[in-house]
Amino acid sequence: MRRKHATRTAIVGLASGMLLGGAAATALAADDGAGGAPDGTIVATSYRLVASDYIGDLDLPEGGDGQVGGLIKVTTSDGRTLFAYCLDAATPTEDGAAYREAGRSDVPTLKDNRDAGKIDWVLRHAYPVVSEDALGELIGAKLSKDAAAGATQAALWRFSHQGKAVPWNPAAADLADYLVAHAEDAEEPVRPLSLAPGSVTGAAGSLLGPIGISTSGDRVAVTLDPAAAAAGVTLTDQEGTVLSGADGKPTRPAKDGDALYVNVPSDARQGGATVSATSLVPTRVGQKLVSADSQPLALVSGDRIPVTADARADWTAATSPSPTADPSGSASAAPGHSTSPTAPGGATTTPGTPGTSASASAGPHPGGTTGPDTTGGATTTPGTPGTSASASAGPHPGGTTGPATTGGATPPPTAGDPELASTGTGGVLGFLAAAAGGLATIGGAVVLLHEYRRRFRTED
Repeated sequence: MRRKHATRTAIVGLASGMLLGGAAATALAADDGAGGAPDGTIVATSYRLVASDYIGDLDLPEGGDGQVGGLIKVTTSDGRTLFAYCLDAATPTEDGAAYREAGRSDVPTLKDNRDAGKIDWVLRHAYPVVSEDALGELIGAKLSKDAAAGATQAALWRFSHQGKAVPWNPAAADLADYLVAHAEDAEEPVRPLSLAPGSVTGAAGSLLGPIGISTSGDRVAVTLDPAAAAAGVTLTDQEGTVLSGADGKPTRPAKDGDALYVNVPSDARQGGATVSATSLVPTRVGQKLVSADSQPLALVSGDRIPVTADARADWTAATSPSPTADPSGSASAAPGHSTSPTAPGGATTTPGTPGTSASASAGPHPGGTTGPDTTGGATTTPGTPGTSASASAGPHPGGTTGPATTGGATPPPTAGDPELASTGTGGVLGFLAAAAGGLATIGGAVVLLHEYRRRFRTED
């Protein structure tokens, strides 16, 4: 506990049972379905040293020869009691500070610290996990609770600050040396609540997951962020039971080993959601608590604490349906494509393809017969540069088929211009070309008939 003093003797007399806390802070929100704070915070309202010693030779930024350190009793706004050690001698405690459970990488004095594992070893092999009497036997001396707690805190500060920390009590100083000399790298305590994997992806209209729950708590409240819930997204378990309501809050608790799924509506736009879990878990030796306003703590015992874990779900919009056929039988145009221009009278012009020829098909004649359509019913296909156009005459009146034109029905050059074919001008030219072809065909037939009659009379 950070507190400056002029002499060692004075502080030792005041250390045990000293109240360092203050007025109570704002209480936590009401417990949720898992019995913990919705955001997993712990508000510390008081800190009291229950066993301590003066620890000197500290190399602190503000100077001074040392401060009192030892086992701290922390009282929370919701009535919990925790016992912990300080992990940063340079940072004071703050009444009303909000704490959350964290790993080594979240503690400034432990992040990238080569001795972070040894801190966990000391916590498991020192006071109060091991009694003062058992610790005294290790060094062949009689230890009090204050000396045992002071030695434990001094050993922790040596590793967290990479410097000196010497208890005032000689036996305590010997125990601190013993703990530092025998400390080994220990594994970090397993996080009491986790969601794995930390992120899942998929498409709208499907279940995203599974996201597995691992916890040492009895119940887990799982929530969905309000924005995703407002869009119709829900959380379910593997049986399809909905676990989140319209506001994203839990409708029923989950448990260790359950699998979560994010159910995304099929019409949802591309987006994402945060899945949060909260649980009350038993305190484990070595659990870390961090606060933005107060010194970090390492727990050794106490009541259950609320913890949280998050996971992320992201989805893409459902795939758009393919173009469908028009009910009338004609296919719908695909995006990026345009239909061919229609010539007056119903003729449809289609741009030609390089290397091919375009043709004009005659439509039906008035009176039910089929022949060249001179009113615009012919379908013309504009040619492309380097190609020719032909006109096919349909059957003539009387059931006979007229000759096909090979020269007179050829559309003018402009009719084969792709640029004009895509405009109204191209449609008019196509109509004129078709009409000219029809007239030429009729004219040719009249000439042939006249020549036939002339020869017939001559022969007679």
